[in-house]
Amino acid sequence: MNVFKILAKVALAGLMALLCVGCDGRQEVAMQAKDETIRKQETLIAQDQADKDKLEDANTNLARQNTQLAEKNAEATVAMQGKMNELEDVIKDLGLKVAQNKAGTGVAPNGDVSIEKHSDNNVHIIVADKVLFSSGRADLKASSHPMLMKVAQAIKTKFPHNSIRVEGHTDGTPIVINKNKYKDNMDLSMARSRAVYDFLIKDGGLPASKLFTAGYGEHSPLVFPEKTAADKAKNRRVEIVIMPSDVKVQKDQLAKK
Repeated sequence: MNVFKILAKVALAGLMALLCVGCDGRQEVAMQAKDETIRKQETLIAQDQADKDKLEDANTNLARQNTQLAEKNAEATVAMQGKMNELEDVIKDLGLKVAQNKAGTGVAPNGDVSIEKHSDNNVHIIVADKVLFSSGRADLKASSHPMLMKVAQAIKTKFPHNSIRVEGHTDGTPIVINKNKYKDNMDLSMARSRAVYDFLIKDGGLPASKLFTAGYGEHSPLVFPEKTAADKAKNRRVEIVIMPSDVKVQKDQLAKK
């Protein structure tokens, strides 16, 4: 046989052997890559399932908490309604016309007092100005004292931990009577809220640390625009606002001299 042919055959055989070795190597690499991909996919699937399980647990816990919260809110609503009913009875016992009204309604025409529960869970005892004051004045009528005493007692009994905001409100008619004493409606509203505040503390025995005042003048009307005398009468009022027990009010403390 020609030596060149023999050498060619040997070389070809060697090349084929090398090619086969390379083929096996690529197959092994491919198999390893496939195995790694499968492991990653399995890890992702397992993590996804774990995340779904956690989400399901979280949703279950949230649903349980919402149920508990709804039950507590229902109980609180029933308890609050009971307290409001007792407030109404206290005021009715004094011969005053009182009603529980929708929030923002205020005292009904020819009424004296309204009790409202607002969406922020504040309870508003709204007293028509005619029950408390003479026109243009901020001195409490003596006839208002029994009602305010009863209200103070009810607050002490039913709302012992609540902060109380005493608000003064007027209509939009400019000051005529006592103009030399009250320069405008804001002045008058602040003086009226302070008069009720002082009585509730000094005579009613409520703690000063729980009460504060606010004067709004004509700037927070229940009826606007004021077209009739009834509209004006509805806007002239003092509101004793009982705030939720979880609302804390930090009052400024005057430095002692």
